Amino acid sequence: MFRREFLTILVICLVVLLFAGELYAQPNPAFYGDAGAEVDGTYIVTIKKIEISQDGTTWVTLGEKECSFNIASGDVGASIGNYISNSSVPTGTYTRLRITQSRMITIKGRSGNVGGNYYYTTTSAGRVNGFYKAGSVATGGWPPVDYEAVSFQVPADAQGQAGETLEISGDNMIITKDLSSNPIVIRKGQTKTMMISFNTQNMIGFEAAGPVDYVFYPMAPQQSYSEE
Repeated sequence: MFRREFLTILVICLVVLLFAGELYAQPNPAFYGDAGAEVDGTYIVTIKKIEISQDGTTWVTLGEKECSFNIASGDVGASIGNYISNSSVPTGTYTRLRITQSRMITIKGRSGNVGGNYYYTTTSAGRVNGFYKAGSVATGGWPPVDYEAVSFQVPADAQGQAGETLEISGDNMIITKDLSSNPIVIRKGQTKTMMISFNTQNMIGFEAAGPVDYVFYPMAPQQSYSEE
């Protein structure tokens, strides 16, 4: 049970921490948006395969199927935990994690009260510099009819962050993470549960794109951890 829980947390963290850098090279949000259930929000990623390796050559598959996960959901940990189907991982020290996932990420959310208005995700306001412009509505007019989930595609020239490599292959991206400084150590008979939670209120960035316009994009959510 320990390794399944630990790997689940590692996968969640890797997935969400990648997107801000890949989708928007230098994010500079003026304010943030909530993607949580309170605003009928979403933050969806699609995982296709998860593998670990001790040497970067021979890989052990932990799970392989196409599944979409709403990171903003309260039960996302259990959902991704069920994705890990291999319960017979050989003991050893694993220094590489490789994830194959879709290049698409889907977000839906809104800002807090900004000058009497809510800014929100939509496609109906057009684009600026390749990004969708945020919709705007007076707080008393919530929810607007064009409030919707919006999908982003990780660009073909995206690069991995420090300690990882990123390969774009068609509709997929393959992220290989170097875990040498904090490897996954599989020991026989060890049990432990690790829990993770997300702050959904910072999952979307809204950045100024003119005197009155804002664009929006996914941000890496803040996480907190606990152990049992």
